[in-house]
Amino acid sequence: MSQPDVRFTILENSGDQRGLSFQTGQQWIDFLGKLDDAHIATILPGAIRGNHYHLQRREVIAVLFNDEWQLAWDRGFDTAASVKQFSGAGAVLVEVDPGASHAVANTGTTLLWIIGLSNGAWDPSAPDAYPRILLPRP
Repeated sequence: MSQPDVRFTILENSGDQRGLSFQTGQQWIDFLGKLDDAHIATILPGAIRGNHYHLQRREVIAVLFNDEWQLAWDRGFDTAASVKQFSGAGAVLVEVDPGASHAVANTGTTLLWIIGLSNGAWDPSAPDAYPRILLPRP
């Protein structure tokens, strides 16, 4: 069995005078296989979302940014964390395998938007989210 992983794709801006526009392609849809859950959230400057992993669900996180932010991830239990810094304006798709921890930190000064998509429905009585700290909370 291969190690869980996290992959990200920096999307190309094809916008015009009206604003930014990004084509997401088919790869993330193929990765999920099916879409059972979606959520939209913001991350305030200095805040972090994530610092957890899922055992059952695959997740795709679309990050829409206009400043600086960090993505942190690991490849499963007892693996080292990796961190990637992003800046400027754009969009990134993050594919998260079951067992891979992930965290998104807003290191900038403007609101950060994320859209989370999963192949498993959110159930508050069985959330399939287990804490693993990759980025310390401020």
